[in-house]
Amino acid sequence: MFKSHLKIALRHLIKRRGFAFINIAGLAVGMACSLLILLWVWEEYSYDRFHEKADRIVRVCARGRIGDTVIDQTSTCAPLPGTLMMDYPEVEQAVRILRGNAPVQYGDRVFVESGMLIADSTFFDVFSFPLLRGDRRTVLSAPDACVITQTMARKYFGDEDPINKVLTVAGYYRFRVTGIMKEVPANSHVHFNGVFSLASVREMSANDAWMSNSFATYLVLREGFPYRSLEAKFPDFIRRHFGPDESKIISAAGNKWEYYLQPLTSIHLDSHVTSELEPNGNRTYVTFFILIAAFILCIASVNFMNLATAKSSLR
Repeated sequence: MFKSHLKIALRHLIKRRGFAFINIAGLAVGMACSLLILLWVWEEYSYDRFHEKADRIVRVCARGRIGDTVIDQTSTCAPLPGTLMMDYPEVEQAVRILRGNAPVQYGDRVFVESGMLIADSTFFDVFSFPLLRGDRRTVLSAPDACVITQTMARKYFGDEDPINKVLTVAGYYRFRVTGIMKEVPANSHVHFNGVFSLASVREMSANDAWMSNSFATYLVLREGFPYRSLEAKFPDFIRRHFGPDESKIISAAGNKWEYYLQPLTSIHLDSHVTSELEPNGNRTYVTFFILIAAFILCIASVNFMNLATAKSSLR
């Protein structure tokens, strides 16, 4: 029976091959367009989910009003993460990150690097960026340590072994290469060529001013602990730790200051505040393209069924 049906179908397709091509090609193109759109949508939703602790990592942001200036930013102060870890045991780890541009030199090779991160030694404990060489627990523990990508290593060192070679940054800071990492995955909300130890920049890492905001701060929360519970403790945290000068500024008429948390996996689509490490996506656009994919597939399917039904009367 199946063989008979197959013969009849093939005979019908061959007899009306022009019609069959148009009908099948229309459906195939519609499905292909929908699949390509959905692959892009899948990647947009996959941002930062490759980190082992992705479901526990949050970023601290600050918002408020000082005079006529409305503030909503990723930049926070240097003492914030350490103080949070001391006050709240639910904060297991923390890292401060600063993105910068500077000339980097090795021998006679000098390049201006735009993808540089300056970070605490806990960077590779918090994030799971893939290391090729070096122990992620200690690779940034030395004050002069740095980890660079394979591409950056080839650019400066060619075929030489880059480990323990020294890079000069901004003509002053000297960093020793202690690790090599793979290229940053495309679905990361921040991309970079190298991570340099923050301990070398003492004037920034040791700044204890609570209103001097320079760093993006990320926390790893205890497993199962809801980040909203920590967020609710921030008003009391600010009252206890801000000094008299800062408290006077934020308590002035019309002024306010508060911290809030963003889950790591929501940053790419939902965060559009000042001082983002790089431009993010937009959840509205993603939803719009999902609807477009569904519409294209629906039109292609209806068109296929209508043409097939119209021709069936000629059998």
